[in-house]
Amino acid sequence: MVIKILNKRWKGNVSFLIFIFLVFFMFILHARTGNAQDTIIEEIQQSIGSHGANWVAGESSLSKLTLEQRLARIVDLKLIDFIPFKKAEISDAKEHTETDLPLKFDWRNYDGQNWVTPVRDQGHCSSCWAHSCIAAIESRVMIKSGNADLSPDYSEQYLISCSFAGTCLTGGRDDYAFEFIRNFGLAEETYFPYQAADTLCIPSNLDFEIGFIKIQDWDYVGGSWDSTDVNKIKTALLEGPLSTWMTIYTDFYYYSEGIYEHVYGQEDGSHTVTIIGWDDTTAPPCWIVKNSWDTDWGEEGYFRVRMGANEANIDLGTSYPQVAQPASAGASKFSVEPSTGFRSITTFMFSTELEAEFILWDFGDGNFGVGQQIHHTYPIGGNFTVKMYSEMDLQDTATIKVIPLTWFGTYNNMFSGQEADTIISLLRGYRDEILMADPQGQKLVYQLYENHS
Repeated sequence: MVIKILNKRWKGNVSFLIFIFLVFFMFILHARTGNAQDTIIEEIQQSIGSHGANWVAGESSLSKLTLEQRLARIVDLKLIDFIPFKKAEISDAKEHTETDLPLKFDWRNYDGQNWVTPVRDQGHCSSCWAHSCIAAIESRVMIKSGNADLSPDYSEQYLISCSFAGTCLTGGRDDYAFEFIRNFGLAEETYFPYQAADTLCIPSNLDFEIGFIKIQDWDYVGGSWDSTDVNKIKTALLEGPLSTWMTIYTDFYYYSEGIYEHVYGQEDGSHTVTIIGWDDTTAPPCWIVKNSWDTDWGEEGYFRVRMGANEANIDLGTSYPQVAQPASAGASKFSVEPSTGFRSITTFMFSTELEAEFILWDFGDGNFGVGQQIHHTYPIGGNFTVKMYSEMDLQDTATIKVIPLTWFGTYNNMFSGQEADTIISLLRGYRDEILMADPQGQKLVYQLYENHS
């Protein structure tokens, strides 16, 4: 009995000692991490001083993340095609001379009102491109309506899940997003709540078409992706916020306040942000920029960056949307023409590499088709079991999920004259491909097919 009690006490002591060791280990690890952070901040501050820059480095919500987590919030240019989108300049773009431009301009305080929607948090998703272009559209909707209380809220998730502009994993392009919205429209947040993930193009409400808006057009400032003319950027800003991209270096994660310019660290990728104003009265002059890293980063989610030197490439590739004129100024709802590119119908292309004289398809909805490659339209959504027969013998079976979302449009010449087949590889959400092997080792391809009209 005594031995059993001693054993219990010994086992209890061992557990207690293990617990104390783990607590001590975590304390040491946290201390080392904190010391490493302090060292980097000190090095950045020294570099700021040696460069004569005017900003402050400190610990931030981004600096605390691992490198992998940081990279999940920006775009790796190696993963996307960064050829500038070729398009003509908007015909009614206004010209302003330098004397027309104020020394200071901020859409957060124009005529005593805030025309900028709240700062969002993109989370661990490379969706900065979606946040930036939508932030520009939301502000311009309010500006066009003359109603700063309108508070439009459009869906970044819709662009991630349903457009060809980009993904959470690879990042994307704000100019591609503008082009998609111009052609097909943009859903409201309530129909596609933000998930910070690459999800299927499935709305929370199948009546979401009523919440669509479309922009009339979009363009690069100055009509060219490589224009870095400061006065042209300011001129475009007088009409509303702009979407642009910038190079991200290590020191930017540690930005706390002031006028950022790169002084320390490696290049990690690119990031898309929204310019909302400028200030020529500071030293140096600066752009005022809205970010999508939540309000606990930078100057309550915003930052200022040196203007006039293409700092971190922020003057390059600046673009803007042109929104429709609302039906009446001050309206409680922004009135636009509904999207004509949306139809609740889905067409699949079924094909097989199996060589046979007779291929029969049972589409699972009471309809059949014959051929090595055949199209079938499902008028409603749902799960359907598709069967393929060769010489009347069952070769393969698969259950497919039909989502009643297919975009109709001509994709030729949408991207600088590229052919449609090139563009199709960029489409997501309403296109899918499932590769399966039949009993004879051949691949059976079910591919969501998008019509042209």
